[in-house]
Amino acid sequence: MSRDQQLNIQIVDGVLSISIGLDILQHSLDYGLADTFGPCRIDDPETFFLEFVDYLKSEEEDGTTAIHKMLDKVAATAFENGAEGLSNEDGH
Repeated sequence: MSRDQQLNIQIVDGVLSISIGLDILQHSLDYGLADTFGPCRIDDPETFFLEFVDYLKSEEEDGTTAIHKMLDKVAATAFENGAEGLSNEDGH
Protein backbone atom coordinates (compact mmCIF):
# COMPACT_ATOMS: atom_id res chain seq x y z
CA MET A 1 0.00 0.00 0.00
CA SER A 2 1.12 3.51 -0.67
CA ARG A 3 0.09 7.07 0.05
CA ASP A 4 -1.10 7.45 -3.55
CA GLN A 5 -3.32 4.34 -3.54
CA GLN A 6 -6.67 4.98 -5.19
CA LEU A 7 -9.85 4.22 -3.23
CA ASN A 8 -10.18 0.46 -2.87
CA ILE A 9 -13.25 -1.32 -1.48
CA GLN A 10 -13.32 -5.10 -1.33
CA ILE A 11 -14.46 -8.10 0.66
CA VAL A 12 -11.71 -10.56 1.56
CA ASP A 13 -12.26 -13.55 3.85
CA GLY A 14 -15.54 -12.14 5.16
CA VAL A 15 -14.11 -8.70 5.95
CA LEU A 16 -15.17 -5.45 4.26
CA SER A 17 -12.05 -3.39 3.67
CA ILE A 18 -12.09 0.27 2.64
CA SER A 19 -8.71 1.86 2.01
CA ILE A 20 -7.30 4.95 0.35
CA GLY A 21 -3.83 6.48 0.31
CA LEU A 22 -3.53 9.64 2.39
CA ASP A 23 -2.18 11.68 -0.54
CA ILE A 24 -5.25 10.80 -2.64
CA LEU A 25 -7.58 11.47 0.31
CA GLN A 26 -5.91 14.82 0.98
CA HIS A 27 -6.29 15.84 -2.66
CA SER A 28 -9.97 14.88 -2.61
CA LEU A 29 -10.67 16.63 0.70
CA ASP A 30 -8.82 19.78 -0.34
CA TYR A 31 -11.19 20.14 -3.30
CA GLY A 32 -14.25 19.24 -1.24
CA LEU A 33 -13.38 21.64 1.55
CA ALA A 34 -12.69 24.45 -0.93
CA ASP A 35 -16.05 23.85 -2.62
CA THR A 36 -17.82 24.06 0.74
CA PHE A 37 -15.80 26.66 2.65
CA GLY A 38 -13.93 28.61 -0.01
CA PRO A 39 -10.17 28.64 -0.42
CA CYS A 40 -8.62 26.32 2.16
CA ARG A 41 -6.40 23.28 2.22
CA ILE A 42 -4.90 20.71 4.55
CA ASP A 43 -1.47 22.12 5.30
CA ASP A 44 -0.41 19.61 7.99
CA PRO A 45 -1.71 16.23 6.82
CA GLU A 46 -0.05 14.17 9.55
CA THR A 47 -1.79 16.17 12.29
CA PHE A 48 -5.08 16.54 10.42
CA PHE A 49 -5.48 12.85 9.58
CA LEU A 50 -4.90 11.78 13.18
CA GLU A 51 -7.77 14.03 14.19
CA PHE A 52 -9.80 13.00 11.11
CA VAL A 53 -9.67 9.37 12.29
CA ASP A 54 -10.87 10.46 15.73
CA TYR A 55 -13.87 12.15 14.07
CA LEU A 56 -14.60 9.01 12.04
CA LYS A 57 -14.69 6.98 15.28
CA SER A 58 -16.52 9.62 17.32
CA GLU A 59 -19.78 8.22 18.69
CA GLU A 60 -23.03 10.06 19.12
CA GLU A 61 -25.21 9.44 22.19
CA ASP A 62 -26.75 6.34 20.58
CA GLY A 63 -23.33 4.89 19.72
CA THR A 64 -23.47 5.57 15.99
CA THR A 65 -20.55 7.02 14.06
CA ALA A 66 -20.25 8.71 10.66
CA ILE A 67 -19.19 5.33 9.27
CA HIS A 68 -22.37 3.66 10.59
CA LYS A 69 -24.46 6.37 8.93
CA MET A 70 -22.57 5.97 5.64
CA LEU A 71 -23.11 2.19 5.65
CA ASP A 72 -26.82 2.60 6.51
CA LYS A 73 -27.26 5.11 3.67
CA VAL A 74 -25.59 2.82 1.14
CA ALA A 75 -27.68 -0.16 2.31
CA ALA A 76 -30.88 1.91 2.00
CA THR A 77 -29.90 3.00 -1.51
CA ALA A 78 -29.20 -0.62 -2.46
CA PHE A 79 -32.60 -1.68 -1.10
CA GLU A 80 -34.41 1.16 -2.91
CA ASN A 81 -32.70 0.20 -6.17
CA GLY A 82 -33.66 -3.46 -5.86
CA ALA A 83 -30.26 -4.91 -5.04
CA GLU A 84 -30.20 -8.70 -5.08
CA GLY A 85 -29.88 -10.54 -1.80
CA LEU A 86 -32.33 -8.25 0.05
CA SER A 87 -35.98 -8.70 0.96
CA ASN A 88 -38.43 -7.09 3.32
CA GLU A 89 -40.04 -9.05 6.19
CA ASP A 90 -42.77 -10.55 3.99
CA GLY A 91 -40.11 -12.00 1.68
CA HIS A 92 -40.49 -9.55 -1.21
